[in-house]
Amino acid sequence: MEITDATTGIGLGSGTGGSQNVFLDLVVKELQYQDPLEPVSNTDFLAQLAQFSTLEQMEALNTNLNQQALFERFGTAANIVGKDATYVDPQTGDTKSGRVDSVLIQGSAVYADINGEAIPIDNVIQVFATEDDGDTPRTDENLPPDAEDGDPESDTDSDRQ
Repeated sequence: MEITDATTGIGLGSGTGGSQNVFLDLVVKELQYQDPLEPVSNTDFLAQLAQFSTLEQMEALNTNLNQQALFERFGTAANIVGKDATYVDPQTGDTKSGRVDSVLIQGSAVYADINGEAIPIDNVIQVFATEDDGDTPRTDENLPPDAEDGDPESDTDSDRQ
């Protein structure tokens, strides 16, 4: 009998649970159809178990890294809430502008809610500070009186008394 017959019906599942089932099914099929005169050695069997354990750990690490990257993108996108943004409309390809009302995660993507539409964050091409967002640049008019010259070292002892 061919090996392909022994593995028929075994598909790759999604996630670690599916991989475990596939691995166990393959091990059972391998043991069922092995040559009784030349069985799989314990060393080979343990090596397969170690490789599978490593694969499971890599899958878990990959999942964690993907989640971390998603939340990092979400955190970064949260900084544009309340600001005006220019974006490429995913439906028409037109360039549009609007106020970012919120950001959200749908599936494994981050979206900005602009003008009531969920726009993929990758489609946002420019963000503008608004007048009421507290990011007013410091000028001489809004500096304290003793800092107008911009040089804190220029104060004399007589000025501090």
